Amino acid sequence: MLRMITLFAETTICTISFCVISLFIPTGDMHMGPTGVYLEAETNWAITIGTFGIGAAELESHERGHMIQRQEMDILYWLIVGVPSAISMFTDTPREHMNRWYELQATEYGNELYN
Repeated sequence: MLRMITLFAETTICTISFCVISLFIPTGDMHMGPTGVYLEAETNWAITIGTFGIGAAELESHERGHMIQRQEMDILYWLIVGVPSAISMFTDTPREHMNRWYELQATEYGNELYN
């Protein structure tokens, strides 16, 4: 099923990098939106790595919440949130993963950002 995914970044250089990366992702239509580059692709996941984010468009605010966590925690983000979240993503059920404190906080931050 084709659905919208988004590529987003905190800086213009990162956004340009994502535009280049998007050339290598098999997708349908692509367009620039106010908060990122939007593509049609098959996905139901999202991930943020530093200042980059990619994934299902409906998860964009949650992933931007992880960016806020990274800004708040700086290097500790990777120890406190990043690595545990990545492990949880692969070892827990989706429901268990989304109920971890750092995932709930990212959703809360993202919701505050967009509301």
